[in-house]
Amino acid sequence: MQLYLPQPARKNYAFDRGWRVIGYVRQHLFARTTVEAKRWISYAGGWYGKISAADNLAIKYWNFCLAAGCWLAGVAQYLSAMTLVIIFLLVQSLVLAVWALLAMLFMGALSLYTFVYARFNRIFVRCPADFKTMPVPTYICDNCGREHTRLWPSIYGVFHHTCECGKALPTLTMLGRNKLRPICPYCKTPLPGIGEGTNVHIPIVGGPSTGKSNYIVMATRELIGAYAPPRGYT
Repeated sequence: MQLYLPQPARKNYAFDRGWRVIGYVRQHLFARTTVEAKRWISYAGGWYGKISAADNLAIKYWNFCLAAGCWLAGVAQYLSAMTLVIIFLLVQSLVLAVWALLAMLFMGALSLYTFVYARFNRIFVRCPADFKTMPVPTYICDNCGREHTRLWPSIYGVFHHTCECGKALPTLTMLGRNKLRPICPYCKTPLPGIGEGTNVHIPIVGGPSTGKSNYIVMATRELIGAYAPPRGYT
């Protein structure tokens, strides 16, 4: 069973956007800070060059103060920006690592619970049209109609997946996933109620033309019409 397959949904922040933010800051902010610092130091060089050209001692002192101020401004901006960026990168990396670890633990726990629950109650998903078994039906987003073939806890979200249209889709039946429209991923047959209860197989054995089909039809009709209503079965 695959836990990760490309889906029409946004990945969890801890597995995608959070790390892209780190990459963007590392790639652009360092370069921009360096350019700004060099600009201040360039100003300092310009004022420093005017010191030797000035005849008045007061003007020399003024130019020296301006040059020193620009140089200090460049160094201060560079060091402060770099310090803040490094702190941000360290904190962001730590938060994302812990977030991702907790998310994976939740994924594993929920996946294990779902697997054990389905095995214990003999629940599996099989299409009544092409008889193919699947790990989970394809669920249709009720907002945009996109097909989600792996709507379960994954890197796209632990408790819900955010569809590309922005709609939050529950990843578990207990959270409301059964309210979405399921279809077979192979033949696209609607699968309402399939995979939500225990699968019971009753073999009907008999020779050719002995009434097996008639028996199944009458038994099913009796089950739906007479047996189920007083017991509240659907």
